[in-house]
Amino acid sequence: MSEKPTITIHASLSGFPIDIAFAGSIEQLTDAVARLQRLGATPPRPSFGGGKPPAKPLTPPAYNDAGDPCCPVHRRRGGGPTPARYWAGSDGRPGFWGCPAKADGTPGETINARGYCDLRFDAPAPPDKTR
Repeated sequence: MSEKPTITIHASLSGFPIDIAFAGSIEQLTDAVARLQRLGATPPRPSFGGGKPPAKPLTPPAYNDAGDPCCPVHRRRGGGPTPARYWAGSDGRPGFWGCPAKADGTPGETINARGYCDLRFDAPAPPDKTR
């Protein structure tokens, strides 16, 4: 005996969100939706713009001889990697490692609005910066 697939209908009835699990034929589904509309149920409104920009992708960092995270794109004048800087988070938000170098057109870099490297690195927070 095969089971009918269950379809979940998301709607709002008198301003309250409701979820209805439905397991029946397509004809019954259209009848159920029509009855819900007669009762005053409306489909949920789509949300546009979450108000929060998407998180920037994290890049794996390079490491110097001391084991500190460094930018894999930028180099110092002496040829060594540019050490990454840790920006501590505020209001309970986590911090992140980033490159403090001025953008210079190096292949692979991303540029922020102020003209600096916008790479962020996936590395653990330093022990003195954790909350």
